[in-house]
Amino acid sequence: MALAFNGDLESLMDRARAGDPAAATQLAEHLRHGIGMDRDTQESLQWLLRAAEAEYAPAQYQLALVYRDGDGVAHDQLQHLDWLTRAAASGQHASAMVLIGDCYRLGRGVARDHAKAVQWYRLAAEKGHARARYLLARAYALGRGILRDRSLAVEWYRRSARNGYAPAQFRLGLAYLRGHGCERDPMQAVIWFDRAARHGHAGSQFRLAKALLTGVGIQKQPSEAAQWLRCAAERGHLEAQYNLGYLYAYGVGVEKSDVEAIGWYRKAARRSHADSQYALGSFYLNGLGVERDQAKAFLWLSRAAANGSVRAAYRLGRLYAAGAYSEKPMMHEARYWLEVAARGGHPRAPYRLGVVCARGMAGAKDFVAAYTWFYVAAAITGDERALKLAEAVGGLLTAEELEAAKDLARRTWQEIGAKARRVAAGKPGDEEARTTEDLEDVIELPASQEPSPVRVEDGDTSVHDDPQPLWVQDIDIGAILNESAEGRRPLM
Repeated sequence: MALAFNGDLESLMDRARAGDPAAATQLAEHLRHGIGMDRDTQESLQWLLRAAEAEYAPAQYQLALVYRDGDGVAHDQLQHLDWLTRAAASGQHASAMVLIGDCYRLGRGVARDHAKAVQWYRLAAEKGHARARYLLARAYALGRGILRDRSLAVEWYRRSARNGYAPAQFRLGLAYLRGHGCERDPMQAVIWFDRAARHGHAGSQFRLAKALLTGVGIQKQPSEAAQWLRCAAERGHLEAQYNLGYLYAYGVGVEKSDVEAIGWYRKAARRSHADSQYALGSFYLNGLGVERDQAKAFLWLSRAAANGSVRAAYRLGRLYAAGAYSEKPMMHEARYWLEVAARGGHPRAPYRLGVVCARGMAGAKDFVAAYTWFYVAAAITGDERALKLAEAVGGLLTAEELEAAKDLARRTWQEIGAKARRVAAGKPGDEEARTTEDLEDVIELPASQEPSPVRVEDGDTSVHDDPQPLWVQDIDIGAILNESAEGRRPLM
């Protein structure tokens, strides 16, 4: 940012020529940005060098930025770090200290060293620099370069937040929301989210919207929640874009509109947001807000599945089994996607996969695999039908095969059980492992507020959910085990 202009330009130039480093620095800024004169980066650089060589810290700092940005000179990280170090040597230039910390933290012009980064952040933080206080808090929160201490993280978040630094206000809100380093206090969390949201912080706008939708820490206000979601969505927050689409799809806090819903889903889908890609594919599949288009549905569902959406993988498995993309069912493809969904924790995929394996729909009958998937299905859903099928399939195995099947089932459950619980709870990822503001998590409406499905088509309840097992209805165990799948429509 250009420095403030004191006096007329002629006077400024006279003072710079007389050797005033502050005037030289200010003149360099005018030349660099073309303020009151033609832009001339080379002459700007000469004035900055003159002031910097006079050990004027603000000029040294500005010169460091020039080399960092490559503005009129070749990008030079070593020169950037050298001039920052000279600026910081005065002991007064906190911003230079912070950027030196950044160099060590990110390994720019120097070997990465989190401990040294913390030292520089602490120096600047103790001088009241808001961003330094935030970065020191992050170091304590993550245990990078210093022993992890959530209570000290909260203390430094608080100091930065009181300086009005929105990212710190956001992180302080999260600490109160989760009880990390402080007593859990959702009301305090909302206060800090609100402050940061009003500074334009998209992650806080999303969190505030979530609180207003769920009534955690504040009274439910769906319409205001939708407004904050829109603010965050317009700033490019992926989860906000997805959830705003969700609100329009169900008419929560806004007038229901499939067209608006698909518009917001598309924005996030184009940035590889898996849930949005799944929703967009489902809209094309069912003709909601757009003309029905199987090809586009397949495209977006495939992209969603490739990006880790177990719902999309499950849907693809069902569509292949139903012969949606060919004259007859494509059971090898169906089995592949059902297994992807099952191993990703989809609660309903294991049962269908067990049916495929038991009936030999994608090759030879595989009772060991069938036993495994029926066992997993029963463990996930508590479905007695799945347990009976596992027992029936187990009866067709030798004692040795049954032991192998039980061992495989146990190992498979250990592998995917936690995933299945997260998917069932609407949390496909590990929230603790998330470090970016764009992945803080999705809005989960409480049961009393969850909208009822708005479409029922081809046995599919909605684009967002697939809640009840269709496959336990009138499926004969004997048919699964004994009948040939050849020439028959799969019982999927």
